[in-house]
Amino acid sequence: MKPIVTFFGLFVIILSQSILKAKADFPPLHAKSFQVSRPLGFIENKGQFLDQNKRPRTDLLYLFQRDGMK
Repeated sequence: MKPIVTFFGLFVIILSQSILKAKADFPPLHAKSFQVSRPLGFIENKGQFLDQNKRPRTDLLYLFQRDGMK
């Protein structure tokens, strides 16, 4: 009887370690990934930024633009 209990205990320990390692290899379910189609930082002004009258903005050196903010 004792060898069966020992074998079962070792089996449970090995199985639980395998499950924990498998969970560590996958990203968490709440993690979200996204594709970046634009630069992630500041954009240097080389004359491409215009005001409402379509004139170049010389007062801007850099612009940071993401969804919902500029």
